[in-house]
Amino acid sequence: MQKTLTHTLKLTALLLTLFFTNFSCKEKEVPQVLPVIEALPITQIMVGPPSGPRNSFTSNYRVLVKEKGNVKVIEYGILFSTYYSSEILNNSPYLWKVPTLQTHGPHIITEEFEVGERVMSRDNNYPLRTHAYQRAYAKLEDGRIIYSDVIFTTHEKVATPY
Repeated sequence: MQKTLTHTLKLTALLLTLFFTNFSCKEKEVPQVLPVIEALPITQIMVGPPSGPRNSFTSNYRVLVKEKGNVKVIEYGILFSTYYSSEILNNSPYLWKVPTLQTHGPHIITEEFEVGERVMSRDNNYPLRTHAYQRAYAKLEDGRIIYSDVIFTTHEKVATPY
């Protein structure tokens, strides 16, 4: 009887050890942390001859990566729509106050997605209009799209829309 009780206690201890080991060795699920991005005003610098037939400009499209997160970003950049003040004051029917990837062509930033200000520069022969609705975007590996808040800029400075 004593021997049977000893074997039963050993078997119970072994089963309990296996049971608790099984639960403690399971891989813990890492919570998803999404990236946090912010649109910074697009800046434009005249680099060509002001007296020539066409001026040349360099536009700097800027995104601030506040947090990288742990979900892989496969593409990111800036979306914007520009207008003259008269178009905004008259509330033109074609105003896009919230640019998206479905409505506006992206300006893709090719710098590695890291915390800090990221910039893509492009030379062109035309100035941007004076008012812009801008937002940053990031495409995630799983197909989701993260957008920043929309900012409204006037002459490259964040402003309050009319």
